[in-house]
Amino acid sequence: MLLRLLIGCTVVAGALQVAEEVSMVHGLHADTQGQLNSARPFPEYFYWTVVTLSTVGYGEITPSTTAGEVVVVIAIIFFVVWFAGTVGVISEWVGTVMQPLPIVPLRNARHRIVLLGCTSQALLEQILNDINYKRRASLLEVIVLGKVDGELVPPDDLPVFVVMEEDFITCLGNLMLPETEKRMDDTLVILTDPLAENPLKEDQRAFHCLYQCKRIVRTTRVVIQVFFYRTKQLVENSEGWQD
Repeated sequence: MLLRLLIGCTVVAGALQVAEEVSMVHGLHADTQGQLNSARPFPEYFYWTVVTLSTVGYGEITPSTTAGEVVVVIAIIFFVVWFAGTVGVISEWVGTVMQPLPIVPLRNARHRIVLLGCTSQALLEQILNDINYKRRASLLEVIVLGKVDGELVPPDDLPVFVVMEEDFITCLGNLMLPETEKRMDDTLVILTDPLAENPLKEDQRAFHCLYQCKRIVRTTRVVIQVFFYRTKQLVENSEGWQD
């Protein structure tokens, strides 16, 4: 930018010197009468150009001929347009570099979803993708309790924590109990295996998990998946579910 400004000032100063000297030699200026009496060296024209352009025409040194005034007006207009374009480019660059970062809420402020009992990798990834699509990922935190079959690939912007422990209920208490009063919006999702050989046994396991989970964290919302209508009635009539 400084190099372009230096080159521009040099060109304007040279054009101004030529215009004024030619004007004075040919008597185009009323005060000169064809004589080159007030000729100035090029450094003086250059200094005048810098002062005039930097003050947008209000410098102390002014042109002494009409031709010089024409050159000055054209130079000022060009300089203002060029300077405005340069400022626009710089402001756009600064706005891009210094744009405000997205505010990521603290972990304690995130809505936490706990997935319990799901071991299918494909099903888990489908659930996580659905969660990520429907909710703002920056406001969520997903915890998977249990052993996942295969390598789980969650969405990039969704924080997922897989806890590999045998005792789900103990792990759940350690995760949620200390923050029960602060995290009223958490959701516990109890899933069953749709490919299980004994669906009734899966329902019993899910109902048992519900009973123990509500005993530990009574204020947490619970979503439970069951296969049989009888199990659904048991869940709806249970003390933990009604709470």
